[in-house]
Amino acid sequence: MRIAPASASKKAKVYLDDRDLDQSDSGGHQEVKSVVITDSSIAILIEAHFDPEMIGNIAYPAGSVFTQMTINRSTGALKKVETIKGGILGANLGDGTKTYEEKCVPAKNH
Repeated sequence: MRIAPASASKKAKVYLDDRDLDQSDSGGHQEVKSVVITDSSIAILIEAHFDPEMIGNIAYPAGSVFTQMTINRSTGALKKVETIKGGILGANLGDGTKTYEEKCVPAKNH
């Protein structure tokens, strides 16, 4: 993961495996809404909206996912809270809020 902080002329950008997390296509859009960097943590808010879709013979309604990630800068611990509403994800994973935690290794500053 790489984070490019906001500047006077650009919004903050977040890249995962060199992929810009701000994406839009015919199926929907995803946008990094905010990035807050403090001495102890990094908080990232991502909002995604998906258009209705037909897969196989199953019609799925429009859906959304709101993701809040918090990374502890000293330990690398990642906590992700996702709220799913509708769409193919709601149909398969269930609507509601889910929390995930991962133990990661913080990257060395170069």
